Amino acid sequence: MNVSDALDIVEFVLDEDSNFTDVQEIIFRECWQGRCSYQEIAKVYGYEYEYIKSTASKLWKCL
Repeated sequence: MNVSDALDIVEFVLDEDSNFTDVQEIIFRECWQGRCSYQEIAKVYGYEYEYIKSTASKLWKCL
């Protein structure tokens, strides 16, 4: 299964109230592909580390 297939499943399973955001998608994609450092994701995409960490926490709780 590739990351696009996994994202399709995630978006299908999550209800519409979950508001799967672009940042959550970035985090999911990067972790799926093995780049699990939130610091690295924040740096590459121009976000603050704490924001990525907080957003990731909410994402994993939803899943």
